[in-house]
Amino acid sequence: MKNRFLLALVLAGLAAGIFLLWFEHSPLTEPANTGSAEQRSQLEPEDSRLPVGPGERDAAARMSSRGPDAAAEQAKSSAAADDSASKPPKPARVNNDAADLPDDEEPEQYFIGGHVQDEDGNPQSNIEVVAERIDDSGGATLVVNLAVDNVQSIFTDYDGAFLFSDLEDSEYRVRLAPVAGFAPAQTRVRAGTLNVNLVLVELRDVRVYGTVNSTDGAPIKDVHIVAAPSRRSTSSGSKGEYELDVNWQGNDVVYTILFQHKGFRQQRIRISPAELNDLIGDLQLDVSMEPLKRLTTVTGRLTNTKGNPVGGETIYVLTPKMRTWYRAQSDARGNFLFDEVEPGEDHRLQIRPGSRYKNKDINPLVVPDGGLKLDVVLERIEQGELSGWMIDLDGHPVPGFSLTLRSTTATAQSVSVVSDQQGFFSVEGFPVGGALLRTNSYPVLMV
Repeated sequence: MKNRFLLALVLAGLAAGIFLLWFEHSPLTEPANTGSAEQRSQLEPEDSRLPVGPGERDAAARMSSRGPDAAAEQAKSSAAADDSASKPPKPARVNNDAADLPDDEEPEQYFIGGHVQDEDGNPQSNIEVVAERIDDSGGATLVVNLAVDNVQSIFTDYDGAFLFSDLEDSEYRVRLAPVAGFAPAQTRVRAGTLNVNLVLVELRDVRVYGTVNSTDGAPIKDVHIVAAPSRRSTSSGSKGEYELDVNWQGNDVVYTILFQHKGFRQQRIRISPAELNDLIGDLQLDVSMEPLKRLTTVTGRLTNTKGNPVGGETIYVLTPKMRTWYRAQSDARGNFLFDEVEPGEDHRLQIRPGSRYKNKDINPLVVPDGGLKLDVVLERIEQGELSGWMIDLDGHPVPGFSLTLRSTTATAQSVSVVSDQQGFFSVEGFPVGGALLRTNSYPVLMV
């Protein structure tokens, strides 16, 4: 009896060991249906009940179809991700290319806009406008449209308006493409300017001809003849004859034909726009010049305040009442000479230096019969800063408006100023003294 009990006990222990061994190595199976669906959901972890998107289901299906190797690879990837998360992040690569910038960091784009009109202010449609970028050396580079690899030009709409977009922050030369029968028109502006106005000015080819004689009737050879403002010139022949082709432009410009010859009083003939409008064909101008009976010399020396000579400056002696002017230039030692000047008490000396010195005027300048010797001193230009705001009548800022700033102390100096988004502008290194601000186009403003 005792032996049978021991045998049963050994068999029971052996069975229990076999059962435990089998349970430990058995594959996992789905949990038994031990309750309702609602009861099971309460027992499952919270994350397991989150909704699964279609992409996740597809990825799970593909992973399941690839077998145990795929699961192992997935486990390695997860471990690598966990490991990389514990390491410090690598610095981001900086890329200055605009194409690689995020959408919220795209480079700022600029515009230039305006209108094209005729001399009466009427808008001109279908007129080609070209923009050229000004480089650091002062040269112009055509703005290129990369889409078509061609010059970017724009045609005005029915209101005469045009707009260049996607420009860099730079200076540009905006001009009209050549139009037959009209003068070139251009202006220089900063990107962001939206009030560029270009005016189509009609050109007329007129032939001016005639003869030049002395008041005693004798023809005068080699008379210098200049048409202003076109600056075209010619000289008279042996019989005093001349012929000059002139491009007259504009309906509101007074034109002048100037006749000059040593020993004769200058002759200046003015032609009004009304005369040009009534003109049919060529224009004949026969001129009689008065000989100067008494002539003398004006000499002098041009220096700065330190006594150093100033060379290369142009000096004028003007005589408004006698409609005469004379021109000379200082040499390396500052010396200048006018060899044939008519004596008088109403002369005026005028010098308009470049960037170094202030304007110089001596008025009146008395020239006696025996001649005149002068010592003329030029003062250095002091420089300062000019700043301000452009606002409308209601006090609102006017952004992107362009004005030309010209010094009245040194008239050879001028710069273009453009207001920023707050209407502010500033100019450094400008001559101290009076200044004139004016627009280059419509509306015409002057300060």
